[in-house]
Amino acid sequence: MCQERDDALMKKEVTIIIPTYNDTYKSMNESLNSIVTQDYNLKLIEVIIIDDGSDQKKFNIEKLKNKYIKLDIKYFGLTENKGPGLARQVGLDNASGEFIFFLDCGDYLYDNKVIRNFNNLKKRGYDIYAFYMKSFNNEFNFIYGNANIFGIFVRRKFIEKHNIKFSDILKWEEDSYFELVLKSYSPKIYSSYLCAYYYSYDVNSITRKDNDAYILKFVGHSAMIIRSILVCKNYLKETKRNALLIRTIIICYATMYKKIYIENDISEIASKVLYLLRCMIKYFDMDTSCKEFFDKFENDLSYYRSCTHLYAPVTDIKDFLNRISIQENLYGDYQIEGTNVTLYEFLNKINLQIK
Repeated sequence: MCQERDDALMKKEVTIIIPTYNDTYKSMNESLNSIVTQDYNLKLIEVIIIDDGSDQKKFNIEKLKNKYIKLDIKYFGLTENKGPGLARQVGLDNASGEFIFFLDCGDYLYDNKVIRNFNNLKKRGYDIYAFYMKSFNNEFNFIYGNANIFGIFVRRKFIEKHNIKFSDILKWEEDSYFELVLKSYSPKIYSSYLCAYYYSYDVNSITRKDNDAYILKFVGHSAMIIRSILVCKNYLKETKRNALLIRTIIICYATMYKKIYIENDISEIASKVLYLLRCMIKYFDMDTSCKEFFDKFENDLSYYRSCTHLYAPVTDIKDFLNRISIQENLYGDYQIEGTNVTLYEFLNKINLQIK
């Protein structure tokens, strides 16, 4: 009994936060297996699992705790699905580890030396230790902005010092939001060439489906625009702010180009995206007609095309910007895709009116 109490009081070095929503026992098993097999003192690791209001309970948490008795597992069940960001925030609010590591259910630690490799580096005193994330033959890294919040160990005191939280508005793009907010406070980052995270391809996740729906049908664009507005409104200085806003418009232009200009098809989702872009431009009083803006747009578009191989020529940039400027709200007060708010609720939050 005394030993159990001593183990519970032992200071945790790492808190691993795992949100789950309708995930299977197999998925959670893969994540937890990668933790329990770490070549490290498991008593120094804390695992927090947050069920984000699942409507299909596919695993029993008590059975999991009994199976992984060597792990210190805390469990929180939310009554309503609000997205992984708010679920992770519950994890953050209840974490006691010196460092935070985010792990999605079904993903796993790359090998059994991940925590040990991190521990060998943490004495250097950095705020964030960025390792690589892998998925099949692809590699991603927090430093380059293509891994979001994954594969990193973040000092909890840095998060608390700056009161960094996940957005209560976003259900999608919540990870890139948190990443951008983290970076806005200029943390000291150590980048390792080692891999810490394996991204498992879940075909049931809307952002991971193998049919390009998330990008080419603009499913996530509304949430991306809301994310950019929130980050720029609250955290970024003007120069960095303008760069993110322009990049947001470019992504929409490049991905929507084929539908609008080749197939002449503007769907309901596309119309809503164009209107949200208009709201964004209006809120930040962006002059999209000046030469400086156009030159920046054209240069950044060339870079984006080289990275994504999406065809979007410069010839229709001005027309696209004009479409945004005249786009009306055709659908009244609707739930903004990928968020927890309606259009009017969001416009009221940022105190914006468009006549």
